[in-house]
Amino acid sequence: MKNILLFAVVFSFLLLNFANAQTIHFQEDFNAGLPATWTVTSSGNATQTWDSTSSYYSFDFDGTKFMLVYDWSGLATNEILTGPSFNAATTNPLYLCYDFRFLYQSTALEGYVDVFDGSSWQNVRVFSGTDTTGIDTIDISTHNNAAMQVRFRFVNATGNGWEHDFMIDNVKVCEFPATSITENDSDSHLPYPNPSVDLLTLKDINNDDIINFIGIYSVKGDLIKTCEKDINVDISDLTPGSYVLRVIVNGVFADDMLFIKQ
Repeated sequence: MKNILLFAVVFSFLLLNFANAQTIHFQEDFNAGLPATWTVTSSGNATQTWDSTSSYYSFDFDGTKFMLVYDWSGLATNEILTGPSFNAATTNPLYLCYDFRFLYQSTALEGYVDVFDGSSWQNVRVFSGTDTTGIDTIDISTHNNAAMQVRFRFVNATGNGWEHDFMIDNVKVCEFPATSITENDSDSHLPYPNPSVDLLTLKDINNDDIINFIGIYSVKGDLIKTCEKDINVDISDLTPGSYVLRVIVNGVFADDMLFIKQ
């Protein structure tokens, strides 16, 4: 029981420290509905353009309102949800995070996520051809600027099909200290290579030292997966984005380790 309590206390402490490392430039949870600072542009024939709802066919993200657009018309649609301008000028790594659900229902529907880089819109994510639900964490560091915006587009140029849906919630743009993802401390256990496509290797740790736990978490602190107790950590099944690696070494937590899956 003491070990369980110690685990919980240490875990909470590390999670708090990780959260505090963030600098949040923009955040919107849509809990109060569609904010007046967001704009909806409709140049198509969607059955329902972007609006807020608390549930859709019994689905919800966290029990609160989220943004939804859908179409049953079989006509061409082009519905755009655009957020306000905010200052995200930084030299640190910058990330766009949001919850999503995309249902294309065998149609020509595509969903787009764009950021404004100060002069033009840059696409950072395309949803197409696969029904999917999850949390995105996208590195948008190359687009940082003092007049950033985020937008979500729901496009079916041909009007092929009759049912498709796009849902968005909990949008956040935040930065982390550059040292969080660079290997600049020879005494740390930071994983390498970072970023990585399929495999991370832990520094200065032996396999025999990892006697309890290796876990990969989202940047929100949600457990994504537990891994084999090995200094080589398989990340090939992760969606590209940013994650936190937590390891118990000799019975205690090693450092929180932020890494990027490419």
